[in-house]
Amino acid sequence: MIKIFNFLFLLISLSGFSQLKDSITENKLELGISLKKDFYSGANFINKSLQPQLNYEIDMLYNLNKGYWVGFSYFRNWNSIKSTEYIGDINNATLTGLGIKGKKIVPIDQKWSFIPQLNIGSAIFKYSLRNTEGNQKNFTTDGVAIGIESAIRYNAQKDFYIELVGAYRHIFFQNMKAPSHASVNYYATELMSIGTRFSVDF
Repeated sequence: MIKIFNFLFLLISLSGFSQLKDSITENKLELGISLKKDFYSGANFINKSLQPQLNYEIDMLYNLNKGYWVGFSYFRNWNSIKSTEYIGDINNATLTGLGIKGKKIVPIDQKWSFIPQLNIGSAIFKYSLRNTEGNQKNFTTDGVAIGIESAIRYNAQKDFYIELVGAYRHIFFQNMKAPSHASVNYYATELMSIGTRFSVDF
């Protein structure tokens, strides 16, 4: 958490620095961090087994002009365990992803904007399983995440923005070894999020 607050302080500092630039210059880069609450859904082993906790996402986007931005994003979430029925005595479960993000900024007025977004990238599910002897073994399952987002953005000061964000990701696991005749889906999960994003253009 300390690292996240340090990152927010850096964003605010950068926004102050960016105000020293010529106001005619068009900003080309955007650095942002999102803090979100996740919700799993669907008849899948992750939704049945895990309760999502903190999620953060960091992204850097490049301005293609006319309100279009594209770049990279990284997200990570942590989970608590609500059931061991579908995957065993699991702990230390995290979901991370790295991908490409694109968005379009649609101005509403001088302070407010609407922002639809698309993203696609990799997803990695890491977890540990404890056997009957109390020993732990680590596992990693990779996949593909496809997501859509929408945000309402407020221009808090010249180059510093605050957004209310809603997101949906569908994650396909490519290498998951599922039990035969499983009663839940082991090959995909759905992740919905709502939270706040802070960003600075420079």
